[in-house]
Amino acid sequence: MSLIQIILLILIILAILYFYLRYKTRSIGFRPFLMMLAFWIVAGVLVALPESTSQLAGLLGVGRGVDVVFYFAFVLIFYLIFKIIVRLEKIEQNITKIVSKIALGEKEGSRTPNMK
Repeated sequence: MSLIQIILLILIILAILYFYLRYKTRSIGFRPFLMMLAFWIVAGVLVALPESTSQLAGLLGVGRGVDVVFYFAFVLIFYLIFKIIVRLEKIEQNITKIVSKIALGEKEGSRTPNMK
């Protein structure tokens, strides 16, 4: 095992511990913790067994293992961006509904709770 692999594995272990502590202190929920745990475990396997990406590349007909990693990362990033956009639109719709309810409530003369 090379020095860079050892350093990266130590950093991956520290990242897993960081997200575990954030989960235990309720800073993040179970689902994000599980996603980060899966990501870092896969990263650890790829660092410890770099030839596995070359084998996967051969199965998929891609030239190099690092290309496979970049292709999967590219698709994952676009998927996550799409999820963020959908979530933002949902939040915007909810804010619009809340604001319109407050505005209609004030117009009709009903008292709304103090928004401090």
